[in-house]
Amino acid sequence: MKKEIAFWVVLALMLVPIAWADENSTNRSPGVKVNGVLIDMANDRKVDTVGGIAQPEDLSRYVQRKVNGVSDQVVALQNKVNRLEEQMNNILVLLNNNRASRNNGSSQGSSQNQEDAQRNQLV
Repeated sequence: MKKEIAFWVVLALMLVPIAWADENSTNRSPGVKVNGVLIDMANDRKVDTVGGIAQPEDLSRYVQRKVNGVSDQVVALQNKVNRLEEQMNNILVLLNNNRASRNNGSSQGSSQNQEDAQRNQLV
């Protein structure tokens, strides 16, 4: 009886990795089909024909193309940040001008209020 239980436990432990491996293999990309031939490569990688044989593009060209795409995105983001920074500076200038005009108006108004208060004291 104990031998049977041990056998089934060992068998179950042996089958668990097989089930786990099968589950992970379904997440993988099937590859790209070119002229009826399935090539195991990334879907966004181009296919070159060299001497009549279809093969994935050279890895250095693939990586260079990806890096250029990221570089273009970084340049676009830098341009956006520069435009936003310029807009922020313009807003700050407008706010400072608005504060200055308020301070000039309130200081003139307060000096007039002080003069009126002095007149009222004299009367």
